[in-house]
Amino acid sequence: MLYLDAFFRFTGIGLMLFMCLLCLRDLNKSTTSVFFYWAFLSLIFYFLGFIPDRYQLPYYLKLSFRILDVPFFVFVWFFVLSLFKKDFKPGLPYVVIAIVYSFFILMERLVQFRFVDHLPLWWAWVVNISPIALVLHLVIVTLIERNDDLISKRRKFRVLLVYITAIMTIIITGFSFYILKHYEYNIYQPTVSIIAIWPIIFLVSYWLMQMNAQALAFDEVKNKGKILNARDTELKQKLDTEIIENRAYLENGLSIQSLAKRLGVNSYRLREFINQILGFDNFSTFINGYRIAAVKKELANTTKAHIPILSIALNNGFNSLSTFNRAFKSSEGMTPSEFRSEISSS
Repeated sequence: MLYLDAFFRFTGIGLMLFMCLLCLRDLNKSTTSVFFYWAFLSLIFYFLGFIPDRYQLPYYLKLSFRILDVPFFVFVWFFVLSLFKKDFKPGLPYVVIAIVYSFFILMERLVQFRFVDHLPLWWAWVVNISPIALVLHLVIVTLIERNDDLISKRRKFRVLLVYITAIMTIIITGFSFYILKHYEYNIYQPTVSIIAIWPIIFLVSYWLMQMNAQALAFDEVKNKGKILNARDTELKQKLDTEIIENRAYLENGLSIQSLAKRLGVNSYRLREFINQILGFDNFSTFINGYRIAAVKKELANTTKAHIPILSIALNNGFNSLSTFNRAFKSSEGMTPSEFRSEISSS
């Protein structure tokens, strides 16, 4: 069992170190790359600290690793969310959840190293159930956001990553619940956890070793402005008619599937066209461009100065103020309020 543990543990550490070097070379300093580094750095500490007793790691070194790996699942959570949400930044609710989760894990670590005498029995249940709740959130976000990505290979990779993460969490949590009643199997927990996590490390490293860093990033597509052939020109005219003349962007539930159906093409063809010809990597970015242009026109209209910004945003296809503010600032470099004030003062 020790040899099995050593294989998965140290190959995992090696792959993670290699991935960090590859990403440092190939990825820009995006939110995704930042969470990637923190997720895998804390996971390396997890691999180094959560070990069978037969490794005989010095006490203070093991203590350091176990303290440093406390937030590893939070960073994995943030990392995966950043894959599906462009320009993702953890807001206050995310930060609060991260702090509370890390506090529960930290207290458990302090008990393990005898800095704290004991914790209530329900504490272990909270620690084991919390990752399931975070993974459930990831699955929900995946189901909602997956169709927004216009790059097929990247979309499939990201969905697969979420599902493997869910399976990993179920295995680790299930075994943790099992040893609550069968403590004699506790010696196998570090090995089971490492083996459950290893497929995620292998999957991500496989993509990066293929130099497919785009699977982990929202890179700007460089095909924008490509010369259109007759087939593309026809689709562009249909798309302009539906989006601009019929103002399809006003529908806040507009999906690429429903738009493709209106245009009489399959969704794969439309994804490819918007990505490869128009130069957008996300459907929401493409549609929000029209929405923001319409919002800017209304904000600049002095006769509509009395209309709240939220009303203008909702009337132009956005389904929430937070989504609108994020999209507007990403596009214009300022908030809607600042834009309106600037227009008014000029």
